[in-house]
Amino acid sequence: MMKIKIAVPSKGRISEPSIDILEKAGLGLKDRESRKLISKTFNKDIDVLFARASDIPEFVQDGIADIGITGIDLIKESEADVIELLDLKFGKTRLVLAAPEDSNIKSIKDITPEMTLATEFPTLTKKYLEKNDLDLKIVKLSGSTEAAPFIGVADLITDLTSTGTTLKMNHLEIVDTLLSSSIVLIANRQSMESKNELIDSVSTSIKGVLEAARKKLLMMNVKTKDLDGVKDVMPSMGGLTISDVLSDEETVAAQAVIDEDEVFDLVNKLRNAGAKDILVVPIERIIWLDKVIRIFKLKNIISIKDFDRQDIDYILDEATKMEDIARSRKISEELKGKILGLMFFEPSTRTRMSFETSMKRLNGECIGFENSGSSSVSKGESIADTAKMFEGYSDALVIRHELEGVSKFISDIVDVPVINAGDGAGQHPTQTLLDLYTIKKEIGEIDNLKIALIGDLKFGRTVHSLSNALCLYDNVKIYMVSPQKLKMPQEVLHDLDKTNIDYEEVENIESIIDDVDVLYVTRIQKERFGDINDYLKIKGAYIINKKMLEGKDVIVMHPLPRIDEIDTDVDDTEYNKYFIQAFNAVPVRMAILKTLIKNNPK
Repeated sequence: MMKIKIAVPSKGRISEPSIDILEKAGLGLKDRESRKLISKTFNKDIDVLFARASDIPEFVQDGIADIGITGIDLIKESEADVIELLDLKFGKTRLVLAAPEDSNIKSIKDITPEMTLATEFPTLTKKYLEKNDLDLKIVKLSGSTEAAPFIGVADLITDLTSTGTTLKMNHLEIVDTLLSSSIVLIANRQSMESKNELIDSVSTSIKGVLEAARKKLLMMNVKTKDLDGVKDVMPSMGGLTISDVLSDEETVAAQAVIDEDEVFDLVNKLRNAGAKDILVVPIERIIWLDKVIRIFKLKNIISIKDFDRQDIDYILDEATKMEDIARSRKISEELKGKILGLMFFEPSTRTRMSFETSMKRLNGECIGFENSGSSSVSKGESIADTAKMFEGYSDALVIRHELEGVSKFISDIVDVPVINAGDGAGQHPTQTLLDLYTIKKEIGEIDNLKIALIGDLKFGRTVHSLSNALCLYDNVKIYMVSPQKLKMPQEVLHDLDKTNIDYEEVENIESIIDDVDVLYVTRIQKERFGDINDYLKIKGAYIINKKMLEGKDVIVMHPLPRIDEIDTDVDDTEYNKYFIQAFNAVPVRMAILKTLIKNNPK
């Protein structure tokens, strides 16, 4: 999984402002008070590395951190090869040449070769002296530079100052300015290529904070007859925004972003122009729509637990765009010339066929095998060797295996994107994405959902992944309906307990059917039982039929294949969404393939 580190000063005058700007950009520290060497932010893909401000330029240059916050003076002093992304508009200072106020040094012309100069910035100072044809002895200090002339260490100094007050207090006069500096966001050159989108999202968020500085949102109600007059007096960064007021057809709501120093005069002008109910609201961030880049951060799809809500929303939005192509209404050449490697060590019908269909709908090709018996693994070849061979032939790999962790193992040894198409009783992330897509299409939203997961919750990897994903949404309740022997694994419940999601374990469908929006039914998986007698005892424990659904406002979903857990009399009813759900695998997996292969070219 691609992650980035942001290097931030661990102490000093720019430490707290740097942390504050990250916090306002949505990258607050989870453990701000502890101030560890590496701290987690509330974005799982971004960590903060605390370091000395003077070390940060070289840390970023060398790739120890991907981006960093430090001063221009420190970058120039270290001569680090980094990319300057953004001026953060704080910590403005000057590197100045200063001499005792009672000395004869009033300009650079008064400096003589026998003089000695003390500084914390020997590289910048040496360049300055060379530029002015001066060859002085330079004494490098690591603090209290302003004291050097008065303890016999040097005749003059170069030092940082913001207002000059400290120099004056120490009876020093500024002779010349070597450099103007401020705090900037910098990036590693290689990271800008390999992690561009994630770094861009950080830069965009921080820029939004800077844009909002000294800006206010002005909101008001205006009679339609007075609107033209209000427009004439209302300066706006992005144009006046108008919306209807439902309770009054003759009034509209208007808002605009303005400079803070315009507020006083504008309020009076707006009142005179007919505006009323005027509100002045502070702004935390401004992100212009034409500058917002929605990104998908993952290279591999191994577990739904690697996703955040933005990642899921990205795929669901992209899937919507694929609908017409999936239904043969349009033709796409998005993946023309690309090859998908299908490594199915375990039998599959819907998952394998939908991935094949998705790739071909995008004009790509597929290679692979349908079970381990038709691959060289049956001859004794290792999974690692098979994967490395497929890597050479393919632009992405889809893996299904009966053992948990195989997809993750393969993703660690190949450079092409890897998609987990189901690993034992573990995870099935792409099934979860199409499940969420179905729920959103059929119900309208995923927030505020009440869903019953029914059947084999112990071995059913689809319900494990779906449970984890639903934790990312608001006000969701999960009812877990299963026999005692097939209850949801404790590790899944442990994950849920770490979130705010509400769940309840029950054994009876009838007790909850009136309260849910979705019945998500799974089969009892015979292949997961070591003893056939255990399977026969539980088989058929829950059966959904037409009669029990009548009069209910509910939809029925199933990852398929179905055995006997949903009666065929449900097939022709409005409750049945499992065949639509199966079709939805195509636009969703098209979105996944397009995103991963386009984002990670060989």
